[in-house]
Amino acid sequence: MLARTVFYPAWYYLKFVSGLTVDQIAIYLNVTMSQLQWINNRFQAIHDNLAFIDADREYLGEVE
Repeated sequence: MLARTVFYPAWYYLKFVSGLTVDQIAIYLNVTMSQLQWINNRFQAIHDNLAFIDADREYLGEVE
């Protein structure tokens, strides 16, 4: 839960909002590229699941 509430917004900002490259994000976070890839894979999975849940919620609202 801590990862989703604290680190996910930071990851989302760095990946989608800031416009930084992958190399710049790795330098900013002071991690290696393999560590960044692991972080990205984990948070991308969370992001995909949240998008699915949000889309499902909108669909359910239309049905009700």
